[in-house]
Amino acid sequence: MDATGTQNLVRAAERAGVRRFVYVSAAGMGEAFARSAPLMAAKLSVERMLARSPMQVVLVRPDMFQEVWLAPASGIKPAEGKALIYGKGTLAHRYVAIDDVAALCTHVTLAEDPPHVVEFGGAEALSRLQVVAAFEKAAGRKYRVRHVPVPVLTIGHRLLGRIKPDLASIMGMALFFDTHPGTWDDTPLRQAGIDPRPATEYIQRAAGSPAH
Repeated sequence: MDATGTQNLVRAAERAGVRRFVYVSAAGMGEAFARSAPLMAAKLSVERMLARSPMQVVLVRPDMFQEVWLAPASGIKPAEGKALIYGKGTLAHRYVAIDDVAALCTHVTLAEDPPHVVEFGGAEALSRLQVVAAFEKAAGRKYRVRHVPVPVLTIGHRLLGRIKPDLASIMGMALFFDTHPGTWDDTPLRQAGIDPRPATEYIQRAAGSPAH
């Protein structure tokens, strides 16, 4: 559905004579990432379609969203004092705020000559282990931490791809993030005049708000 819906939008934009198309993909996009998760496979298929489009295309590739990967949806539950660690949890990534991504999309939409690809992350580089430690510090208590081993992630994302694509995507993306370091930073945001929200700021708010 992710691929079909966006591909239909691309076709409609081309028919309408749209001159510039800004597409939110994901940092690290490529064959390996696409194989890890149905959602990433859909995004890569759209990128390839856009490569053949007569429109000017800007690919916006953010790192992990704070509101998704630092939230209950990915296994961090401040209200319950629980957290999941995927794999080893030692690779640092630059969790980025959705509002900052939206602001960058606005910037490249209006810019006179934007780059074809903008790959970036947030202000801080934190590993999953560091994220959980930051939640514990902000909450003033220890979390019950459960580790999801790499073999479980590997088998899970392969077996669940057809029957539970959302869960398969989370497991596959978590596996990819645990084994592929990021090389990007927050420079594109700052060059666009955006002061990125640090992940620890989000964590402090989330840890102090059980209803979040």
